[in-house]
Amino acid sequence: MLLSVHRSFATYDPRYPFRAWLKAVVTSRVRDALRVQYATVERLTDEGELPDQAAPDATSADSVHELLESALQGLNEIQRRIFTALKLEGRTVRETAAELGMSEGATKVAAHRAYQKIRTELTKEDAE
Repeated sequence: MLLSVHRSFATYDPRYPFRAWLKAVVTSRVRDALRVQYATVERLTDEGELPDQAAPDATSADSVHELLESALQGLNEIQRRIFTALKLEGRTVRETAAELGMSEGATKVAAHRAYQKIRTELTKEDAE
C-alpha cells in the first residue's frame, strides 16, 4: 500500500487536503485488489459445492458448432460475412468495412444487429 501511495504522489495537488488525496488513493487500491480477488474466486453451486471441472468432450464441441451454424443461417449474407470476419477471423471493423465497401458505422450497425439475431436464436434454442 505504501508503494502505491509513493507511486501516486505525483498526482497530489498541494492546494487540496492531503488526507482526502490519501483516502482516494488507498480506496482505489483496495477496490483494485478486491476486483482481482473477486474475479479469481470460484463460485459455489446452490448446494455450496465447487462446480464440476469436467473437460469438454468432442460431443459438446460438435453441438456448440452445430448451434453456431444454425444461428448463422438466420443471418443475411452481409451480416454473416461481417460476423465471420470480426469474430471468427479476428479482423478489425475498418478492414471488414473496406472489404465489403461499407462505412465503418454501417459495419458496426450490421454487426450489432447480427449479434442480436444470434443471441435471440441461441436463447430460443436454449428454451426448447
